[in-house]
Amino acid sequence: MFRLTENGFAIDSLGNIPSYYFDFDQVERTRDDALIPARNKDKWGFINRNGEIVIPLAYDEVKEFMGESLTPIKTGGKYGYINEKGEMIIPPEFSDAKRFYKHKNLKVAAVKKDSKYGLIDTLGHFVMKPKFDDIEVFHSENGLFQVRNENMRGCIDMKGVTKIPLEYEYLFPFSEESFSVKKDGYWTIIDKNGKKIIPEKFEYVYYYNQEVDLAGIKKNGKYGFINRKGEEVIPPQYDDVGGFSQGLSPVKKYGRWGFINIENEMVIEPIYEDGYTGFSSVSHLAPVKLDGQWGFINKAGEMVIPPEIYGINVSTMAQGFTHEQLGWVRATISLEKRFYVNKNHKIITDNSIRETLLKKGDAKSLYDLGLFYAFSYEGVEYIKQSAEEGYVNAQLLLAAAYTKNINTPIDNNITHNPVKALEWAKKAKNRKIVNHDLVVDKIPPVNELLNWIEKEQNDMEYYKK
Repeated sequence: MFRLTENGFAIDSLGNIPSYYFDFDQVERTRDDALIPARNKDKWGFINRNGEIVIPLAYDEVKEFMGESLTPIKTGGKYGYINEKGEMIIPPEFSDAKRFYKHKNLKVAAVKKDSKYGLIDTLGHFVMKPKFDDIEVFHSENGLFQVRNENMRGCIDMKGVTKIPLEYEYLFPFSEESFSVKKDGYWTIIDKNGKKIIPEKFEYVYYYNQEVDLAGIKKNGKYGFINRKGEEVIPPQYDDVGGFSQGLSPVKKYGRWGFINIENEMVIEPIYEDGYTGFSSVSHLAPVKLDGQWGFINKAGEMVIPPEIYGINVSTMAQGFTHEQLGWVRATISLEKRFYVNKNHKIITDNSIRETLLKKGDAKSLYDLGLFYAFSYEGVEYIKQSAEEGYVNAQLLLAAAYTKNINTPIDNNITHNPVKALEWAKKAKNRKIVNHDLVVDKIPPVNELLNWIEKEQNDMEYYKK
């Protein structure tokens, strides 16, 4: 009996991955009830949870069955659609094909033919003949597609009927029932039928924050906030604004940054040279710059991490740590060292984090920590320790790094060594959990990686003779 990991891979009750995962060059992650896309060499097909080939590996490209009975495939340079039995329902005659999308009792897909996109039904009949440069699912709640011709955008419904004319330079979802659009250099808000909700024209409209029912706007050179109806809740009066987070938004006034609440009360006075980033939902801290140095404040405006502790000179993003959901802030400091702050705003060191992770056997978190230090010997050591603990991503990363011609973040601190590369690749093949969806780009699946390494070793032996 198998279950899915968070990465979409099947493992048994002991955490062992089925051997069939190594029978293919690549196996994609899927939903737990879907057929699994699999590849050998340059051909794709589908397997079931027992590793049995359900749909032959005969296609140049496939897409996952996303809860629909049909999925696009590519063969002979053209796209068509097959069902879950592998039957060709819609012949391959399109230069591009997107997934079917269902809204209420209608189901259509966007396809490209003769350089234009149109909509087809599940029998392959055109609901709307090709006439747009692009079509994409845009507003799922209302069954709308965004369409584009050259640089103008609009919306159509599932039957191809124009709901919002192609007359906008930009068009983004604003709320469940409205859109922010740009035309003739100005922004406004329209409803799903293209009707203006407000007559106002703004120089810019930021993304709508549903949590506080507010979106930032720029008008007459000043910034404020409107609600979903387009009403000015916080009149334009600031030199700049950020987004609301943790109930507060950074605002710039008289050349300095402070923080307001949704009632437009200045909760933290504008005394900072920079504070645009705002508060982190993980650490509940905000990086601010004062007298040329960076520190971190809490929502009461107290400097929890003052610059003088380490001479912080660069602000970086707040991060969420995977182990026990510790909140931590990473900041680059003098001599390129870093420190972390936990959810209680206490400074913790790299060593204490590493020791905790090793004690808990949390190899994945140790690997994540290593990636943050990827360009240092210290980062490589974290990744090596993670690999020793059995985390397959770390093992694959080391195998790739020890191999020539594969770019990885730790190349500068790893010496080319095909013997070590082969050692780590073989360990990776026999580990419990496999994840080909690596953060690191261009690392091939383990079987392919083994082939590269063994070929490299053979080449070395040849040149030694």
